Amino acid sequence: MKGLVAANLKMNLTGQQTLSLVKNYTKLIKKTRNDVVVCPSYTALHLVAPVIKKSKLHLGAQDIFYEQKGAFTGEISGALLKEFGCKFSIIGHSERRNYLKESDELVNLKVKGCLKAGITPILCVGEDAYSRDGGESFSFVEKQLRACIAGVEKKNIHKVAIAYEPIWALSTSANRRDITSREITQMHNYIRKILKDIYDVRTAAGVRILYGGSVNDQNIDEILKAENVNGVLVGAASLDAKKFARIIAAFDARKQ
Repeated sequence: MKGLVAANLKMNLTGQQTLSLVKNYTKLIKKTRNDVVVCPSYTALHLVAPVIKKSKLHLGAQDIFYEQKGAFTGEISGALLKEFGCKFSIIGHSERRNYLKESDELVNLKVKGCLKAGITPILCVGEDAYSRDGGESFSFVEKQLRACIAGVEKKNIHKVAIAYEPIWALSTSANRRDITSREITQMHNYIRKILKDIYDVRTAAGVRILYGGSVNDQNIDEILKAENVNGVLVGAASLDAKKFARIIAAFDARKQ
């Protein structure tokens, strides 16, 4: 399967700053055998869309609402995002779960909303330091994942990308520590096992599992030593075009 490398620009850049960054992306990323996605702020989508149209990049959003239209002030539907050419959307990011108190039930609705709109959801799951220190990492992620993909049919699950995002390994977390490739392997293998339990072996093998814990150009090689890493979700490092290009190059160079 194709790998998936996604840039989450978060709420960092103005429209013009985003445009400048993405133009640098297109200069540095000429070839790739994987899907590369840039997820800017909503206000920059119309600027980025024409720039990447003939490039190796795909357009993504940082979030989506689960209904396609209606009286939902301030929300953005899949139908509206499709108008800009969005093919992907991040769903259930830890920052939205934390600051905006998004529940697994809401995330589940958003996953289904993406699929209904023909947009690939990049579904984020991951435990906090409390769960990790309490030895509950696997049970936490399993409960989260099962709730977030509840009702997603077997024929559609391959359209969902799952990003493991351990909150305790994020650069914004207090008392953070680096994750090891062994720890990534353990969790990614466990996520694959959950998918096998819900669906079947063949179906589970078709789902892309990404790693998303403070990925950068310095730790990408260690991350890629892990098993079942079909892509990465990149935050701060994606604000530097050279660093992001280095991450993509490392992923492309990995033996499949």
